[in-house]
Amino acid sequence: MKKLILFLFVGIFLIGLVGAEGNFTPIFCNDYEFTCCGGMVEPTQSQPISDELSWTCPNYAYKCKITMSSGIEGVTWYVGSGNCKIVESGWFGLCHGYKCDNEIQSGSEMNSGDQVYLRRTGGGSCGDIPQKNIQIKIIKPQLGFCGKSGSVGEETTCGISVDGADGCKFNPPSGVIYESTSLNNKKEGLSSYVVPMQQCVLAWQGSDRHICGYKEETCSSDSECSGHTYGNKE
Repeated sequence: MKKLILFLFVGIFLIGLVGAEGNFTPIFCNDYEFTCCGGMVEPTQSQPISDELSWTCPNYAYKCKITMSSGIEGVTWYVGSGNCKIVESGWFGLCHGYKCDNEIQSGSEMNSGDQVYLRRTGGGSCGDIPQKNIQIKIIKPQLGFCGKSGSVGEETTCGISVDGADGCKFNPPSGVIYESTSLNNKKEGLSSYVVPMQQCVLAWQGSDRHICGYKEETCSSDSECSGHTYGNKE
């Protein structure tokens, strides 16, 4: 009889342990990944320009680069911005050509909105300048989910393109991002966020998470949580 009672107590104890383990409440932690803004290079374009015909770097571009220009004797190109228009010059205003408040002769890079056009050099004749083709490379900002590591450049991107992004502006899943590459500088309640060019933030993709503990577990100090992906931030 004593052995039977002992077996009953042991059985009840084991059933209690199994029941307790089965009732643990899991705690889920989001797996934040790098979301990075890099440059996507469009195919090089050939654009005609002259002294009265300019080409403008589009608004969506991060930057435009002039990669080549075939020469015309006595003529060069200018990259200009600010109050760009065709102006009159020379005797009785017989000469016409583009002029901007800010100009760089033979500039190789253009910001969004800059214009490129031709002008005679050395004060030569003011006759019409034939059109010439200039080679333009357009770089546009593109946002990507880059996984556990992110590396981007002015002309390189990484990861999978973020659906619905407008350039490098997106709607963060759950409305949370971390502006540094560790779980600091938290921003939450965001309806949209613009990632700066050639930089990354940490953002949640919306479904990537893991069980990082159980509600019934406790830590008496931060050191007991060492070795976790996000330290005591979990």
